[in-house]
Amino acid sequence: MYDWLLPIKQQLIARISQQKLHHGILLHGAANVGKAYLARQLVKALLCQNSQTPVCGECKACGLFEAQSHPDYIEVSSDKTQIGVDTIRSAIEKANKTAQLSGNQVILIQDADTLSLAGSNALLKTLEEPTPNTYIVMTTDHASRLLPTVLSRCEKQKIPTPSFAQSQSWLLAQGIEQVSESDLAAYEGSPIAYKDSLEHGDSLSFTMFKQDLQQAGQDRLFVSEMAEKWADQAVQVCQWLAQQQSHAYLKQSSEQSWQAYQACCQTLNRCRHAGVNKRLLLTQLILQLAEPAQ
Repeated sequence: MYDWLLPIKQQLIARISQQKLHHGILLHGAANVGKAYLARQLVKALLCQNSQTPVCGECKACGLFEAQSHPDYIEVSSDKTQIGVDTIRSAIEKANKTAQLSGNQVILIQDADTLSLAGSNALLKTLEEPTPNTYIVMTTDHASRLLPTVLSRCEKQKIPTPSFAQSQSWLLAQGIEQVSESDLAAYEGSPIAYKDSLEHGDSLSFTMFKQDLQQAGQDRLFVSEMAEKWADQAVQVCQWLAQQQSHAYLKQSSEQSWQAYQACCQTLNRCRHAGVNKRLLLTQLILQLAEPAQ
């Protein structure tokens, strides 16, 4: 459980008990703050057969949900590229049938910002004219990317990024005793992302990035080696470099820091395109940032 989500979870579940929850709800906020977990808890509460204690964990509905076999639960997943219209139509068709357990039917759409235009329009009709006891729960890191018409027909629940104190407490409970504010900031304040970076030694970590960047500053020949090493994570590297230059600009308000930040942003956008030579782009950027002020 993510402690910083507890107040929101309790509030939403209380509204389910009072039958005051909107039929379409969008959980939005920064990446890796627990939206997916909260969405599943909300779905489980909507399906739970114990009206006095939603998410009881003991009724048939809760058991089927945990076993991933609840007949009135439809999950729409995304491969982080696009959710097509056929996928949405199929989910809606299932939800329009009579609930097999005579309770609610719930559609969960993770990463709703990846809905195609046609998929969004297909979903819009159901949001405008919902069938009784049917709920649509959605999550997104980028609410602004959803159609305004979809947004206007949803109840929007902002999921906050935990404070540094909350993150420290949660990480300590996970056995991680030391974390600095700067390290956590590199993961946009997400203790979940920070923990994942420590547990996956073969992936990019901010600590390793800082060590390599320091060595690159001392040995320009190492820059190309570093760029090749992190080419697969070029977007993340550019984001961290941009973050560093942004902080430098806020402290110094210098033209050099601003230009360096702009260079990071430009390289970041280029690295998002397929087929580009990310190793070369990173090499050029790091060497440019290492140039002394004129």
